[in-house]
Amino acid sequence: MTTMKKLICALLALCVCAGCALAETGATFPLWFDGEFSLNLPEGWVSFPVSPADARAGIQYALGTPGGERCLYIQRQKVAKIEGFGALKAALEAREDCSKVQELALNGQAFASFIMPGENVSGCATVLDGAVLTFLFQPQDDSDYIMSVAEIMASFRAAQ
Repeated sequence: MTTMKKLICALLALCVCAGCALAETGATFPLWFDGEFSLNLPEGWVSFPVSPADARAGIQYALGTPGGERCLYIQRQKVAKIEGFGALKAALEAREDCSKVQELALNGQAFASFIMPGENVSGCATVLDGAVLTFLFQPQDDSDYIMSVAEIMASFRAAQ
C-alpha cells in the first residue's frame, strides 16, 4: 500500500473512532414543551409527525432517533376520573397491561413509572396543571436506551 493510501486509511479510522467517541458522550440539549416543562434530550433526536389517531389519544409529541429505533411519545390528557397523583397511581396499578408501577420524585414532581410489556413500552406519568402528562419510551427491552430514559426523566423541569 502506498504511503498516501495508508495515510487516508489512518485518517478514516481516526474519523470513525472520533465519531464513535462523540456518540458516546451522551450530549443532550434542553427542550421546552409549550413552556410548561422541559427535558434534556439526546443530541441528534428528531421530531416525527403525530398521526391523527395518536393525536385523538392525546399524543402531542413524537420524538426519537432519526431511524425511529428509540422513541419518546408525550401524551397529555384531561381525565375527569383522575384528580390527583394518588388517583393516577391507583389507575395505573389497576390496569392489567401495566406492571411494576412505582412512585418516584423528579425535581419535586411526583411521577408513577410503569412498564407495558405487551407493548414493549416503559412510561412515567404525572398530574401537571390538571392534566395527566405521560411519557412513553419505546423499546422497553433496550437496556442501554432505558439507562438514557432515566437520565431524560431526571432532567424533567416544570415551569414555575
